Amino acid sequence: MDRPGIKHLIECHCTLKIYEGSDDHLYHKFPVYSKIDESGKILEKLAQCNHCQTIHRVYEMCKSDIIRSGKDDHKTAVNKEDIALQLSDKINNVLRRYDCDISTWEQVLDYCENEYWDQKIILNRELVEGKYHVKIVTLLSESKIKIENKVIENDIQI
Repeated sequence: MDRPGIKHLIECHCTLKIYEGSDDHLYHKFPVYSKIDESGKILEKLAQCNHCQTIHRVYEMCKSDIIRSGKDDHKTAVNKEDIALQLSDKINNVLRRYDCDISTWEQVLDYCENEYWDQKIILNRELVEGKYHVKIVTLLSESKIKIENKVIENDIQI
């Protein structure tokens, strides 16, 4: 692997409570971090919906098949505790403090393992008065990080 992976959204079959009973039926989407092989394809993996805990087989960008529905304690899906054991205390504390989702934990682990230093990772994003306020961590080394705030006036990614 010579390049970082990518975050993308997977659509689940579940619906958030605020949309139940609505004529405009929207399915829940959750973020996934996928590694990319030498040919540019994402590597297949299992991911668990952060709302209903359904297990998805992620096989392509923004595409998955449901493997198992329901609130399972699926032992083979990656979890935050497994990743925390592989990261420094400083980085663990930052990820916990900002209550980052599993995709961000996986992204940080990938960047640390492959030494993708000086790369920015979004920890938190809020839309306030039409502008995105983001909290960003930059991994400078395994033990050194930089945290900064930015305001983005449009939907352009960092």
